[in-house]
Amino acid sequence: PSLSDSFTQLLLEAERAIQSIDCTESDQLAADDITLQFPKVSMSYQDDVIESCVRASTGEPPLVTVRPYERHWKRSGVYQWRKPAYVSASEVVERSVRRRSRVQKSRAPVDVKTKKPRIPLTHHESTLLGLPNELIHLILSYLPLPSLLSAATACKRLSLLASSPFLYSHLNLARMSLSTHNLHWIISKQPKHLDLTNSIITLTDSQTDTLVQYLAPNLQSLSLYPGTAYTLKGDQICHLLSRHDTQYLTSLQLNWVGVTDYGLSCLQSLTALTTLSLAGSNHVTDQAVIPILLKFQTTLTSLDLNSCIQLTNKTGHVISTCVHLSSLGLATCYKMTDKVFKQLLASLPLLQHLDLHSNPAVCKITLFLR
Repeated sequence: PSLSDSFTQLLLEAERAIQSIDCTESDQLAADDITLQFPKVSMSYQDDVIESCVRASTGEPPLVTVRPYERHWKRSGVYQWRKPAYVSASEVVERSVRRRSRVQKSRAPVDVKTKKPRIPLTHHESTLLGLPNELIHLILSYLPLPSLLSAATACKRLSLLASSPFLYSHLNLARMSLSTHNLHWIISKQPKHLDLTNSIITLTDSQTDTLVQYLAPNLQSLSLYPGTAYTLKGDQICHLLSRHDTQYLTSLQLNWVGVTDYGLSCLQSLTALTTLSLAGSNHVTDQAVIPILLKFQTTLTSLDLNSCIQLTNKTGHVISTCVHLSSLGLATCYKMTDKVFKQLLASLPLLQHLDLHSNPAVCKITLFLR
């Protein structure tokens, strides 16, 4: 018979022999007590089957076949049958553990200087949570507001770190929505720098008063620029700022929010203004701008009066007294003449940025006088 038929017949004979054995705990069974009629095959088959039968009948742990019978090619050119290796289940587990440890050591990163394998980091140490709180806090400070709020929902530790007031000292709400739902959240963060550029703001007058009332004591800079839905008015903001304590407010940007002479007169209550931007204030005149410039002429470093079409040379002469100005914007100021621009260039030694585009009164010679 063929090899496959012989092996099948061998297994059937072994199974019948095991079923015919009736042994108890006191019985002593040895390999010589079992007589089986094996087909004429290699003796290695008979030895392995007899050993398996004995172990199964005596209650010993079964053997696990690690390597089955297979044809082995020797250098002599003769095919031979390789004997299978039988080991216990516990030894298989030990071999697996040893092999896994060898694989981990071989895959471990090697130090460039010492040429020794580095100690692999655990899963906790190789992630963000494996860093100290100071480094995580620094990483969170570079995230934009939507990403910071998402990180706060990841786990309890990140939620505690993301709730630090330092992360919200510069609150950038540009191109975001500001409504009644998140009004209390903004007040609770107490930001020092608030940016509402192109924001969608739908607040009532009482809600706006509440917002300014609670933010004004710690507010250092405020930036407004109208978005698609914008209910804040420039004069309203100036009036509310004058009613509350704004001793720390140094930067105020009210671009294209409709500030008039009344709103500028309310800004007289400010004490330490260094940056003032009134771009797009078409109704502002010299009578309101000049008192503001005279009050802050020693502290102003940046002034933006672009598109303030009602301003004349009188304002230009007062601007020339603000000797600490480093940035000045006078674009589209049609009523100012070339004479004023020459005076500004000559009297402002710290000026680094000057915006005069779309101004017909500027000649090419003016730009080369300095």
